[in-house]
Amino acid sequence: MAEKENQQYKWRQRKKRNHLLTAWIIGVIIVAAAVTFVINGTKNGNPLNVAKRYVEDVIGVKDYQVQTGARSLNNDNQFVQEYQFTYTADGKEVTKTINMLQQSEKRYGLFEQWGIDGAAAEKTADLEIIAPAGSQVLVNGVAPDSSQIKEDENLSPGAVCYALTGVKAQDSKIQVNGLPFDSYEAALDTSAGVVDVRDQLVVGENAQTQMTELAKTMINELFTAAMQEKGASSLSSLFAQAANKDNLYKAIHDNMFQNGNLKVKSITFSEFKPTFGDVYYPGKGEDSYIGMEMTISYKCAYEPADDAEAETETETESETETESEQAAKDTAHSAVKEAKFYFKYVDGNCTVTTVEVPNAI
Repeated sequence: MAEKENQQYKWRQRKKRNHLLTAWIIGVIIVAAAVTFVINGTKNGNPLNVAKRYVEDVIGVKDYQVQTGARSLNNDNQFVQEYQFTYTADGKEVTKTINMLQQSEKRYGLFEQWGIDGAAAEKTADLEIIAPAGSQVLVNGVAPDSSQIKEDENLSPGAVCYALTGVKAQDSKIQVNGLPFDSYEAALDTSAGVVDVRDQLVVGENAQTQMTELAKTMINELFTAAMQEKGASSLSSLFAQAANKDNLYKAIHDNMFQNGNLKVKSITFSEFKPTFGDVYYPGKGEDSYIGMEMTISYKCAYEPADDAEAETETETESETETESEQAAKDTAHSAVKEAKFYFKYVDGNCTVTTVEVPNAI
């Protein structure tokens, strides 16, 4: 009897444990299902996370920076959230705008959902672009043609206006090339309506070197011609557009001669240091160009002619000079000078229109 009661007790305990195990398993299944339900429901509930997955899985970029833009309502009263992703592709920095659209239907009727706003990606805009005349303009890699040039009587002759239609409202790029500027590339803000890139352009190192070398060549040529009394007409084509070349040559020549005699044996120029002014454009009625002013300082040193030097020497000074005396003498025959040059760029070609060079002596 006792043995039978013991077996029944064990059976009841085993059945109880089985019930508890079954309940625990059912509980785990319910919790897992609930977690899965929530995870699936909220997977697309954060617009930033959805945008990041798109950049990583579709575009294939893992290393990026993201900036949160504006949130707005579209015509269907749905929220649109803007994000800008910046990353490097093919060695260039790329900024891509991604608009996330809040979906009209909730997942499982409970959870907000966000997806890529395909309508925003397809939007286009009409846009006017103002750029320096003669420069190459590329919008999304395509150059506007002459039929897209807009006549504007209020626009400087040194600029051109392109009226473009159907420009992608998002992720459009503009590139401007041509001397005297560095190549310029930037995202295109189509919401502005009119984009004037002239103030964004920077005079490039190549153009600065070109203008500096022109100035150095012209200074040397001017003084060489004056010393040899070749006349202003002998000056090269670099002076062809310089309206003041005749007067300039005469002033330099007269300064270097006295009673028909040349006052110097030789003259040298060194230590050129240019300073560039702002870019300027022509006024109404002028030809189209891009203007640039440059001030250039340099050291001018000359050796006096024998006759000129003899007039200043005494019998004592004709004796052997000390090093300090020679240095003082050399200093007296050298000075830092400053010249001004005015340049015009037309279709990338540089000419000098005005030259202001001081006397050497």
